[in-house]
Amino acid sequence: MKTRKIGLNLIVQVAIKFVAVILAIFTTRWLISNVESSELANYNVGLAFVSVIISIVHAGIPNIIQKFYTNESDKADIGVFWSTFALIRGVSYFIGLFLIVIFYRITGVENLGLLASIYSIMWLLTADLSYRSICDALAKTWQFNLTDVLSRVLILLAISGYTLFRVQLYSPLNFFIAASGMSYFAGLMADAIWQRKHVVWKKPTLSMLKIYLPSLTFLWISAVCVALFTTTDKLFLRYFGYSDEIINGYSNAYKLFETAGIIPGIAMPTVASLVKKKLDLLQESTLSIYLKQKLKLGVRLSILLEWVLYTLVIAMIICVFVVVISPLLIRLIDKDLKYPLALSSAPIILLALAPLFFIYLFSLLTMFMNGEKYEMYGTMIILFFTTILYVTLIPRFGIVGASFATLGGFVVDLCVKIYFFSKSFGEYSKLTKAKDN
Repeated sequence: MKTRKIGLNLIVQVAIKFVAVILAIFTTRWLISNVESSELANYNVGLAFVSVIISIVHAGIPNIIQKFYTNESDKADIGVFWSTFALIRGVSYFIGLFLIVIFYRITGVENLGLLASIYSIMWLLTADLSYRSICDALAKTWQFNLTDVLSRVLILLAISGYTLFRVQLYSPLNFFIAASGMSYFAGLMADAIWQRKHVVWKKPTLSMLKIYLPSLTFLWISAVCVALFTTTDKLFLRYFGYSDEIINGYSNAYKLFETAGIIPGIAMPTVASLVKKKLDLLQESTLSIYLKQKLKLGVRLSILLEWVLYTLVIAMIICVFVVVISPLLIRLIDKDLKYPLALSSAPIILLALAPLFFIYLFSLLTMFMNGEKYEMYGTMIILFFTTILYVTLIPRFGIVGASFATLGGFVVDLCVKIYFFSKSFGEYSKLTKAKDN
C-alpha cells in the first residue's frame, strides 16, 4: 500500500475518531453534571482498579492477534488460532470476577456491585479489541472506528433520554453503566459481523496455546505493569487521604489525556504494522532513499527513520494544540467548574501525548520483531520508577505531584522503549540480512 494511500487512510481514521472524541467529551460532561462527587470518586477509583484486573485477565491477547494477522506466514492456522483465543477470552471473564471479589476492599469502594458492573462493561470493550487488532493489522482501522462511534452515539442518546424524560428508576451512575454495557455489546456484535470473513472457527487446541505461551507470558506481565503505572495514580491519591474533589479533578484532567490519546491509539497500530511490512519487503520511498544516501544508512534503518520523522511532526503538532486549548476543554467537560484543580493538572499531563505516539510505535514494532521479552523488561522498569515518583510526589504535592509523576512515567517509558527497541531491531536486522543473503 502506497504511503499516500496510508496517509489518507489515517486522516479518515482520525476524522472518524474525532467524532468519537466529541461524543466522549459530552458523555464525561454528563457524568460530572449528574453524578454526585462521592459517587463519581468511587467510579473513578473503581475504574482504575478494574483496569488493572482487565489487564491481568486479557493476557495481551489483542497484541497477539495483531501480530498474528500482521505476519503473513501465520495465516494457515487461523481457525485453530482464533477459536483457541476466543475460548481463553471467555474463561477470562470469570477469572476477573473472582479477582474482584477477592481484592475489591483495597480500593476503599465498598460497593461490590458497582465494581462488578464496571468490570463487565470493560470486559466487553476489551473483548471487542480482538476485532480492532484485525483491523489494525489489515490497515482498516476505520471500520472499527465506525462501530466505536456507533457505541458512543448510543450511550449519549441513552443518557440524554435519561435527563430529558427525568428517569427516576435508576441513579444516574447506574443508568450510565447499564447504557454503556448495552452499547458496547452492540458494538461487539457489529464488529463480529463486519469482520466475519477474517475469522474462521475450528476446534480449539492446547497445542496452539503452547506455541504462543512465551509471547503471552511476556505480554501478560507487560500489560499488568502498564495498567499499574497508568491507573494507580488515583489509588495513591485515595490512599494518601486526598478528598473526592481532588480525585475527581485529577481524574477529569486524566480523562482529557485519555481522550486525546485516542489519536495515537488509532494511528500508531496501523503505522506500526505498515512499517513492519515495509521493513520485511524493503519497500523504499523517495524520502527513505534520500535519508539513506544523505546519512549513509542501511535500507531498513532509513525506512524506519522516515516513519519516525512523520510521527515526530504529527506528535508535536497535536501535543502543542491540545495543551494550548486544554483550559477550554476542561470547561467543556465541567461546565460549572465543580473541580477547578483539573485546570492546573491538565496541561502537565497532556504533555505526555508527545512521547505516547512513539511509545505505541516502538512497543508494537518490538513485539512484531519477536521482542516481547524486551517489552516485559521495559514495563517492569517503568513500573518501578513510576511507583517511586507516585510515592515521592503525591504525598507532598498532591494533584500537581500526581500530574508530574504521570508525565515523568511516560518520559521514562519512552526512553526504555527506545533502548529495548534498538536491541530488538538489531536482532531483527541480523536475521533478515541472513535471509536476504
